[in-house]
Amino acid sequence: MLSQLSIVIIILWSAAIGGSAPPTKPPPTTSNPDRNRARIFYRPDSRSPSDVREAGGFWPQGMTRGNFLRLPPNTSLFNHVATHRWTRYDDAGYVSTTRSLDAAVRVLRRSGLLSGGFVYEIRATPNFIDVEGSLGDFHQGPKEQEMAALGGIQFQQIVAWRQVDEASDRPGYYNVFRTPNRQYVPALFDAVSPGGVKAQLAGFPPDHIAFKEKMEPWCGAAIGKPTPAEEGDEEEEGRCALVDETPLQTATEYMASIMRVSGLTVHASVSVKSWAGVTDSLLLSLGGSKAIMLFRDPYPGKTVDLSVDVEEAFGRRDVYVSDLANVGLVAMPVPHPIATRNIHIQGFHLTINTTIFGDRFEMNKFRNLDRELDSNKTLIPTEVWAGEVRPEDWESVTL
Repeated sequence: MLSQLSIVIIILWSAAIGGSAPPTKPPPTTSNPDRNRARIFYRPDSRSPSDVREAGGFWPQGMTRGNFLRLPPNTSLFNHVATHRWTRYDDAGYVSTTRSLDAAVRVLRRSGLLSGGFVYEIRATPNFIDVEGSLGDFHQGPKEQEMAALGGIQFQQIVAWRQVDEASDRPGYYNVFRTPNRQYVPALFDAVSPGGVKAQLAGFPPDHIAFKEKMEPWCGAAIGKPTPAEEGDEEEEGRCALVDETPLQTATEYMASIMRVSGLTVHASVSVKSWAGVTDSLLLSLGGSKAIMLFRDPYPGKTVDLSVDVEEAFGRRDVYVSDLANVGLVAMPVPHPIATRNIHIQGFHLTINTTIFGDRFEMNKFRNLDRELDSNKTLIPTEVWAGEVRPEDWESVTL
């Protein structure tokens, strides 16, 4: 005989049922249902869809909406599982979801939210991390098939929500109403997959036994980082690479590595203090890109807003925020009968579009560079200035 909870789950699983009796057979399946279902996760929550829509989605405490590269200081999976992560938002940088609809309903029940609560169906993106797999034997608490979303969940990746209400005419039974999210964007999210197990995101403190005992996979090749020995530090042979950076740094680097750049614009200006007779050209290099022409005639006060063909500049289609790590200005001398002078650049900033993590991000670190470049002494194209771009230098402009 089915329990009341089982009946609830059966009703929840139905595609769009609004009644107190469970269906007699499952609804027709779509093509390749197992693959599609594997990328759907569930978020139990007390907040209404209108509240979630107003917030732009689900976000960790202490994080500004959509700023996926500016995570909370306490970001860590290890810290996340130690909190009341289902009933309130923590400051550990993650939002909880589960692979299991059954588990989502159980969370609503034990939180006293089963009647009037919501279960959100969410299409996973690469920032969805397998919590139990990443923490291994150090996972604390019940096994709930949790997939935690690093940095949060956007409203437009919510497929639908199911509202649960107790049936007034049948005590112990629940009506479930499934509503598709009209703002869900299939073109963006249907083809993407979750990140899965990421041992490097465990977020253990530096004195954790996993590091002391050099335990796999947190101290092995699986984390994708060179060991101190591989970097030539023989005295530190066997030392875990993750010990040398904070969980926040590791998580931010991971986010930068999964955020694909679909558009790039360079905004630059020459200082009004620059000499009017400068003839040299000025180019910009970014990460591993080809040199991008900024100014062929850098007269005082000149500005450019240059849209860059990302695939052409980098020689490949898939470019990520992590690829934009270094920036340089290159002077290209132009022969002229009169000696030229240095270029004085006012500054530049970059704007990028990403495919699935918000509309636009800006990097304003060098907007007010105000630098005279030692450009008139070069006979060949020469880098005359260089700077570092870190993932946290990018800020979300719109979502």
